Amino acid sequence: MAPGISDGDWRDLWQASRQMAHPFNSQDSPDFQDSPDSTDPLTLITPAMQVVLQQMLHCPHHGAMRQMYLESKFVELLTLWLAQAEDQGGADRPIADRSLPLKGSDLDRIYQARDILLQRFQTPPSLTDLARQVGLNDCTLKRQFKQVFGKTVFGYLHDYRMEQARRWLLDRQWSVTEVARRVGYTNLCAFSTAFRKKFGLSPRSFQRQG
Repeated sequence: MAPGISDGDWRDLWQASRQMAHPFNSQDSPDFQDSPDSTDPLTLITPAMQVVLQQMLHCPHHGAMRQMYLESKFVELLTLWLAQAEDQGGADRPIADRSLPLKGSDLDRIYQARDILLQRFQTPPSLTDLARQVGLNDCTLKRQFKQVFGKTVFGYLHDYRMEQARRWLLDRQWSVTEVARRVGYTNLCAFSTAFRKKFGLSPRSFQRQG
């Protein structure tokens, strides 16, 4: 799980999103409700989706504003899901190569590794240390992590950092330098380069336009 969000929270939010998706389903679009993996929503969640789900879970509004906020976040979540399905050739294809399904205990270790990575995303452990903490060797962790999440360990971490940075820049509560520090960058130039490569704008330009 992402830090601060329980298994039940994820499933409640995902179930609500599936119910809200019904009016958007069409014959020509991937079926958000009935995809083969919908019974296990955790296998579908990308770093970008995690950020949106966190925002939904911690909605700062009440009443009608709350409803409008959650509906807008749902549209954002659905857009992310459809984009991912399109990238993978449709929702009827697995997100990662699952030709060799993992045993429950192995899958638990991979999710544990993901949790440790996100809890320590500012100062992450080395691959060797992460593998040791979950009882795997480096090669097994790398292979199985990509099998489950469709990304390398540090590719996943990078995407999560960039999504957190995007969110904090939009909040306008912190300077670009502070956002860089909050996502684990000590070199502002390196952060700006990574952000521009991910989103096509420098952090300062993104914050001004947001």
